Amino acid sequence: MIDSHIHFDQLSTNMVKQLLQQQLTSHFIAVSTDWESARRTLNLSKQHTQIIPAVGWHPEQLLPTLNECADFLQWSEQNITHFQAIGEVGLPYYTRLENPLLPIEPYMEWFEQWIILAKRYDLPLNLHIVHDDVPHALDLLEKHSIVKAHFHWYKGPNNATERLLQNGYYISITPDIMYKERTQHLVKKVPLEQMMIESDAPYPLEGPFAQRDNDGTFLHSTVKKMSESLHIPEGVLKKKLTQTTKKLYSLTF
Repeated sequence: MIDSHIHFDQLSTNMVKQLLQQQLTSHFIAVSTDWESARRTLNLSKQHTQIIPAVGWHPEQLLPTLNECADFLQWSEQNITHFQAIGEVGLPYYTRLENPLLPIEPYMEWFEQWIILAKRYDLPLNLHIVHDDVPHALDLLEKHSIVKAHFHWYKGPNNATERLLQNGYYISITPDIMYKERTQHLVKKVPLEQMMIESDAPYPLEGPFAQRDNDGTFLHSTVKKMSESLHIPEGVLKKKLTQTTKKLYSLTF
């Protein structure tokens, strides 16, 4: 299988070694959170062919200055042939929960710059978009006629989910399917042709994983639960998830 969303640059050396040696997951879509993260992720991908790098700026943080934005975008474009996707990019839902007065417009403009870059080079977007931000993001994606959009660890209102799927966009399922009814319901709504799987390691998990580090090795439990929910044999499901991810990210291995 392919882990469609993981922060390789945030993993310990031992975690990286363990992941690259295990048998369940063959490749990893490694997202970035800022410029330095993108550099580290790119360097890791040059050392390990299983790591597929994406460049982006995680939205749940303070925005860079205008000059920093311009410089990062310029660097990203100069190095774009080394990246397979744009991500992790999106909108700051949780940051605005903590600070309701935070203006959203600058974040929307910054997000749109990444959308334009993805459109220019026909790259998929690996997105951090949840809850009430989903309709706003869909507006921007539709404005630019985006075809390749991947909503990671998706949480959104039903009407937005329907619109997202009608647009042909993709959703990845995380290990929280083991303990979140929301995800257990979601997996039954998403067509296999638009479904992937992810760890989001090292982001902490809850439920049966609460006392353990998210080292990216919980996808076995995840796909087993998905198989039970969908009444599809694990082997068939793994193959389909892999095919879907390879199609979206234009992977040829």
